[in-house]
Amino acid sequence: MRVTPIDSDKKKKRFEMKTVLIILPLITILLVLLFSDLLLIRSRRKIVNEQIRIYANYQIADQLNKHLFFGTIWGTIIDQDGGEVNHFSKTTERLLKNYDTQGIESISLAQANHVVYTYSLNSSYPLKRDIFTDADLQGYVIRSKFTGLQSVSHMYRIDGTDRYRMYVLTPVYVDGDFGKREFWGVTMIAMRVPDILEGIALDKMSTEIDFKLSGAVEGSEEHQTFIETKHGEFRSPEVYYFQVPNGTWKLEGEWKGGWITKSEMIQQVLVFLAVGAGVVILLYINSRREMLAKISMQDELTGINNRYSLRIHFPEYVGTRKDIFVLFIDVDRFKEVNDTYGHEAGDQALQAVAEKLAEFFGAKNCYRYGGDEFLVVQKADDGEKLKEKLASFRTELDLTDRNGQEIHITLSAGCCVGKAENGDALRRLMKEADEKLYEAKHNGKNQIDM
Repeated sequence: MRVTPIDSDKKKKRFEMKTVLIILPLITILLVLLFSDLLLIRSRRKIVNEQIRIYANYQIADQLNKHLFFGTIWGTIIDQDGGEVNHFSKTTERLLKNYDTQGIESISLAQANHVVYTYSLNSSYPLKRDIFTDADLQGYVIRSKFTGLQSVSHMYRIDGTDRYRMYVLTPVYVDGDFGKREFWGVTMIAMRVPDILEGIALDKMSTEIDFKLSGAVEGSEEHQTFIETKHGEFRSPEVYYFQVPNGTWKLEGEWKGGWITKSEMIQQVLVFLAVGAGVVILLYINSRREMLAKISMQDELTGINNRYSLRIHFPEYVGTRKDIFVLFIDVDRFKEVNDTYGHEAGDQALQAVAEKLAEFFGAKNCYRYGGDEFLVVQKADDGEKLKEKLASFRTELDLTDRNGQEIHITLSAGCCVGKAENGDALRRLMKEADEKLYEAKHNGKNQIDM
């Protein structure tokens, strides 16, 4: 039977250690990737949050204010002309050229509850609203008249479209009798919301961020989308609510392709797989190296240490304070066993001797020195006690070969105990044990010379 120096418990521990060495780096790289993802998402969310606040409070607000300011211009002109309206169409055209107000559909001037002037920009969507026959607009007129403030209507869906319109009503006051300011009427500007927002060009503001702008619309409980740069739903956007003259709008922002893009996820998976493959390859190489080292130091037939491994272990026995126990063993009449029973039986005999030595002294201390010679080198706290223990070592073996033949073999051995202060001292101990072996053989074999 071939001896295996590493028992099952050690094999199990080594397997567990290799498993840990594979899993631990994978878990580590996974945690590193997850942590880097969290940092990246946090950083991108912060960037998006800052951007949508800037766009909402400046670009969008400025664009709306520019259109709202246009409503005050005609009021100023009428006031300067003493309540007269001169060259309405030409003046309106000139003003429109000077201001980038592409969202305006029409401009109307209403005096004494009558619309007296209207300038239409040939809208494809008829207004279908009269300032003094529409209850909602009348409310805005009354509010502007008595507060002196500009009024902005709710947004209304343009019939049959997904576009929205709102009205800006600005009160006009002129000097009356005795220098008293009197209410003249209102200017009303109809504006298409999407056209106003086109001037903002959300889709060109950032190559890395998708936007969606929405707000309340008359007749709808939910916010309606005015403009968006992404096709599809926003899954987890940054959201910013901000006030506009007629309510609250919402601007959403999300990193293009998701907070972690598909390409980045693929890269991370590839990194994870590459690290995993690298760990497995390194462990495989290390395992092969250990196996080759083990093969180079292990006797192929018996499974115990070979003579080469003694050179590797030699420094372990030198310079220690413990006693060094050395035992040389030789199989008696081994050539006769080979000649009588065959080489296979001889191999079986050598395996039996190796197994007996490994069981008695421990496999790590046993060496096949060459041919039918074996060597035991062991550190001991008390070498003499180990020699006493050796008295119980049986030098006879009975075994049955594979053909059922009974084989009886005997062993001769030489033992020596001493200190090995250096390499030469250890070699002397081995030489003495070898000499005692030959004395045992000379004195009749089947014995141990101590």
